[in-house]
Amino acid sequence: LGKAGSQWDGRAIIEFLAETEMEIVVMLEGIEPIGSCTIQARHSYTYDQIMFNHDFKDPVSRDPDGRCVVNIEAMNQTVPLE
Repeated sequence: LGKAGSQWDGRAIIEFLAETEMEIVVMLEGIEPIGSCTIQARHSYTYDQIMFNHDFKDPVSRDPDGRCVVNIEAMNQTVPLE
């Protein structure tokens, strides 16, 4: 991929993903606390949806009382890496 400290250039990876029409499938699984039911969510990303040098925004924070708050809207938001 390159020498240590050099700028990463992912063009070859992007071209490979496009040529092969690669798709990445992500599965999230959790347990619903009241009924102890398993919950699953799946999402697929096609090669043209993959964003390099980005990270998902953190959807979990704490309110002033210290309780966890999950911002569902933030789950699909990305932020550029610095």
